[in-house]
Amino acid sequence: MISDARLTLLRTSLDSEPYSNKVTSLCIRKDLGVREHPLTIELDKNKGVLGDRWIWKTWMYLENGDPDPRVQVAVCNARILKLLQEEKNNDYHPGDNIIVDRDLPAEEFSPAARFQIGSAILEVSTVYNDACAKFARELGKDVLKWINLPEHLPLNLRGIYCQIVESGTVYLGDKLQIL
Repeated sequence: MISDARLTLLRTSLDSEPYSNKVTSLCIRKDLGVREHPLTIELDKNKGVLGDRWIWKTWMYLENGDPDPRVQVAVCNARILKLLQEEKNNDYHPGDNIIVDRDLPAEEFSPAARFQIGSAILEVSTVYNDACAKFARELGKDVLKWINLPEHLPLNLRGIYCQIVESGTVYLGDKLQIL
């Protein structure tokens, strides 16, 4: 792996405490800029995260006007997010529905890979999460560039988008399991 100050900090944190694979935060985006952080969320393969704005306001749509199921759920590495929040002294939450204490490398989380969280089964999307303008505004354009360096793309530093394959419930503390 290429020498990188942020990745070195991440490796240092892992040396002292390995990934737990546990869900550390859940989020429902009620409206633009309005977020709830419940202890549990319901995932529905047709409606997405119940109560989340994805069903009526998303950034990707199918040709027929329906929301694109490939971006139903966003999953993010808790340690990367914490590292960036601490570096920028900003507690910004990007609105990812599931924050998990686990890395999300492409070798394990490539498109069509499936995993379980709680009783739900998710499939990794073909849509790459390269971070949005709001993410760059809150945490810096340098972070956006860092995430999208060619050598970092296989690390999925910004997280992954997923489609719900099997509806279910996710609780804070549930573990992610690759299928």
